[in-house]
Amino acid sequence: MSTNRSRALRWGRSRRIVAAIVLALSLLPTALLAAPPTAAGEPQPAPRGEAALTRGAWVGRTAAGSTAFRLVLDGAQLSGHSYLLRDGKAISEVPVAEATLETAEPTAAAGDAAVVDREPARELEIRLANGWTYRGRLDVDGTRLDGDLDLGGGRRQALALDRVAPESVPGLLARAPGEPAWADHRPAQTGDGWATASVAETGLDPAQIAALVGEVAAGDAGLIHSLLLVHGGRLAVEEYFHGFGRDDLHAIHSCTKSVASLLVGLAIERGELAGVDTPVLGLFPELAEAAAPGWDALQVRHLLTMTSGTEWRRRGPPPAGPALLRAALAHPPAAPPGDRWHYSDLDADLLAVVLQRATGVQADAYAARYLFAPLAISGWDWEAGKIDGFPRLYGNLRLRPRDMAKLGQLVLGGGVWKGRQVVPAAWIHESTRQQVEADGAGYGYLWWREPVPPAFPSEVISARGVGSQLVYVAPELDLVAVVTGGNQLNDRMFDIGRLLVQHLAPPVPAVGGGASALF
Repeated sequence: MSTNRSRALRWGRSRRIVAAIVLALSLLPTALLAAPPTAAGEPQPAPRGEAALTRGAWVGRTAAGSTAFRLVLDGAQLSGHSYLLRDGKAISEVPVAEATLETAEPTAAAGDAAVVDREPARELEIRLANGWTYRGRLDVDGTRLDGDLDLGGGRRQALALDRVAPESVPGLLARAPGEPAWADHRPAQTGDGWATASVAETGLDPAQIAALVGEVAAGDAGLIHSLLLVHGGRLAVEEYFHGFGRDDLHAIHSCTKSVASLLVGLAIERGELAGVDTPVLGLFPELAEAAAPGWDALQVRHLLTMTSGTEWRRRGPPPAGPALLRAALAHPPAAPPGDRWHYSDLDADLLAVVLQRATGVQADAYAARYLFAPLAISGWDWEAGKIDGFPRLYGNLRLRPRDMAKLGQLVLGGGVWKGRQVVPAAWIHESTRQQVEADGAGYGYLWWREPVPPAFPSEVISARGVGSQLVYVAPELDLVAVVTGGNQLNDRMFDIGRLLVQHLAPPVPAVGGGASALF
């Protein structure tokens, strides 16, 4: 991940994860496609020019699905965002790079005197930051655009857009109409193991939290789906936006790698894996003869620290299990194992075959028994991308945000949850301390160590996934923050960190007196 203008809780340079998602479209009810009424319930007057584009939202549909545009006018410049909408949720946000509205006077053939009564043609072009372009013609009433979406590579999709009231589109707004921005209350007790408390009860500042939640809802951190704060072991803030809710499983992307680290620690504790210095080829003697020179030095620790020297040279999705390991070992390492850090999905994914060989079961089944069950994580999914029974350990795990917070609290508590030692304390310490330097940040065993401002009392441990899937752990502050979002395509993955720093940094009263600084 490269440094950007809003590094936030990275607090230093880090390697940017770049992901591409397919902007699929989902159906919206026909009732949504009416022009927004005025307060009196009458149709709005037909706006002209750019004003026609900035009033309301523009929603399009095909047999496959739907998308929405929201445009704003800053001086003479149109800007805004496009949103993927699915099942009443805003899944992702793509910035508008440039939008132009051109007016062309009608032309007439010889003898056609009626041309003077024709409306000028108004052509809209919207270029998105991901390289896609929408082109459409605005109708006379300023309520409909007929055009197509250019996906590049000669691919075009017909897409008509209707102007609608934004509040009529489920998930487009951060909050449902009439829903309060935030109120200090205890999150629900659901029987999932969390003790809950109000913000005031934990010693956090309700005014600062109200400002934080309000700015998230206003889009100041891009497209955020959830924000949770745990202080003193109690869940105090649980907020959802853009149609998401408590029971929704969320793709945590590369936070999955940090879960893989916990599984390795469990396998070592149970005696199924000798340790991080275990030679990988020692687990797979049948591959030793076919392996390219240099791989005899590869150890499990190199996969955990992304210093293996592996490179993926094959086009298309990689295989899994032994086939993946065989493909990785077919070429000499790009650098000697342990020599340099390079962010690599492949390293994390190879741990799936290592764990299966060491434990005799697949990593997801191992997690279900020895990690998720003790944490009372009963709703999860790891099926996406699975091949021959091997789950992808570089990503693809889906969890509820409350369960993501349990992983953070497990790290904060030295491997203890509800009085039970789930993961060895020694592994938590070793896996979350800096093992290597990674683009200005520290990297442990698939956990990040975040650089912090000078006023901060300690570094912050984190799990990161593209799009603002984040678990932040501040041990000295007794704080866990969890975020999920749809910022894959808008360069705003870490903007939420800036808001956390801004609203949680001032000293706040600690429970029982005194003061503690939080972010």
